[in-house]
Amino acid sequence: MGMLSSKVAIVTGAASGFGAAISRMYETGGAKAVVADPNGEGAKKVASEPDGNAIAVKSDVFRPLDVARVALCLASDLTEFITGVELPVDGGRAV
Repeated sequence: MGMLSSKVAIVTGAASGFGAAISRMYETGGAKAVVADPNGEGAKKVASEPDGNAIAVKSDVFRPLDVARVALCLASDLTEFITGVELPVDGGRAV
């Protein structure tokens, strides 16, 4: 287990360059990474490397609704990714 094994990192601009390198660094350290970038295909490619311990989210940090989408998907659909426990959410209420 790495030093970051209980952590989740949201890395923006992560489809290439420094963002991609930072995402890989977090994964190598044991963290789960959310690879967020307007380039959805590039984000998917980075998320599949090196061990696939990341997810890709097409998101532009200059668009508030995109940022909200990242937060909402982590709080609902992707809770199992973070905690290993499924937490279904319906209409904002845990069921």
